[in-house]
Amino acid sequence: MTAAIYKTALQEQMLEPQAIRIGTGDYVPPLVGCQPGVSDYGYPPCMLSVFYEPGPEHLAVYLSWDAGDPEIVDYYDETHSCRLVGVGSAALTWRIVETVLRIDDGVSARVRQVAQALNVSDVELAAIDGHTYKHDELSDLSDILPPSRSVPARRVFTGKTRDEAARVKAFAAHMATGNAQAAWGVLELGGWTFGSARKAVRTLLRSGSVPKHMTNALTHWLSLTKPDDHVGY
Repeated sequence: MTAAIYKTALQEQMLEPQAIRIGTGDYVPPLVGCQPGVSDYGYPPCMLSVFYEPGPEHLAVYLSWDAGDPEIVDYYDETHSCRLVGVGSAALTWRIVETVLRIDDGVSARVRQVAQALNVSDVELAAIDGHTYKHDELSDLSDILPPSRSVPARRVFTGKTRDEAARVKAFAAHMATGNAQAAWGVLELGGWTFGSARKAVRTLLRSGSVPKHMTNALTHWLSLTKPDDHVGY
């Protein structure tokens, strides 16, 4: 059941079929130590992990209250921060291709195989290759992706768990007035322990006010291996 919910959640984020294949493990890129659709906590409820890389780092879809082109981000467990990769499903598959390309230090036969498997054309592969020469490290791919809506270049979790009591109170106040979106905004900013965040997510889901495209993603998040309740994001 969990696997079915996860796949549905990926589909609801408007991801392309080849991106969904990565998340479900139907296609495993040649990257050592990486896992598809990781069943571990490691990331806050405001995103859906698609690919996990040692570091620890998640290539994920950021859950926006308003449905639209998916925002693809790199989320870093250790710093509780995320960086925009690009907007649109292609950002996810292009990031995978870019990572393999950097490992092989150029467009190798293996890179071409990965690009073909992910439906990345020769023209797009050339753009990704050119991008690597301009940037020493993995970075935002928006300069070569098809134009899309503008979103913040970096998502920062500004909260501190020592202030969690105030955040829980603010969340409850918004829910009491029926403003689920504002309550989500409080949960989204960070400064929560995972135990409290799970309670808040359950409250949101019970309210029936969560947008349809987020319901399965949050249900999946609740099903993950439970972290120490005192660990925060």
